[in-house]
Amino acid sequence: MPHKHRLGVLIITPVLLTAGVVTALWAQASPTAAGFKSLTLTLSVPARSFLLLEPVPLTITLVNATAEPVVADAALRFADRAIGILIQPEGSPPYRAEPLSTIAIYTRPSPRPLPPGYRQVSTEPLILNLQKLMPVPGKYGIQAVLRNLDEEIRSNVVSIDVTQPAGLDQLAYQFLVDSGQADDFLDGSDVVSKPELYGEYETFVRTYPGTAYADYANLFLGRFHETRRQIDQARRFFSNVTARREYATQKAAEALKRLPAP
Repeated sequence: MPHKHRLGVLIITPVLLTAGVVTALWAQASPTAAGFKSLTLTLSVPARSFLLLEPVPLTITLVNATAEPVVADAALRFADRAIGILIQPEGSPPYRAEPLSTIAIYTRPSPRPLPPGYRQVSTEPLILNLQKLMPVPGKYGIQAVLRNLDEEIRSNVVSIDVTQPAGLDQLAYQFLVDSGQADDFLDGSDVVSKPELYGEYETFVRTYPGTAYADYANLFLGRFHETRRQIDQARRFFSNVTARREYATQKAAEALKRLPAP
């Protein structure tokens, strides 16, 4: 059975998937709306296909393209719980991806004026519950929703192709499915509260090197050691991240630059 211990000491949320009545992905806020709804929310993903269970980096951009300041609480981090993500398999109704983060930060809204030309960009991977969200190969639409009190704005819809893994990626994928931890293994948060699980991650990256899944596991292990100031171990795992996957590659490269020189 998968372990459900989570990173952080803030608020822990169960893993679930909310389906049901969700507005169609292509429903957009009126461009003539005033205030918060006059802001522009844009979603982009890498222009390629993704494997089953492979995390999908979502880049969300919030822009004030108007000529006036707009007062809003612009919280784009998944942990802030203001951003929502809708998933729509081709030919099927959409549903929400919940939760997006294993950490929940509940703070009072702090609206502030966003001046004309304001631009904020946030990139985080859709990494939890992928076995439920995108369970089979095919096309999926993805849309971001930003909530601000009782209002919301929606992004454009992006479409991705999810494909069946092959070769060593297929073996790694099958391991994740058979382990019962496919929904949260690559997030890695269980290891923080259950150190005995650490060996599973080391075995995984050693058994399936160079796979899309091992890249994210190596990224997590590098961060795990970095927070404990175990620099040599952190450098080793960050260095094992390949150039195959944009988000993991970028974050590993950033980490290697900030680590003290050997």
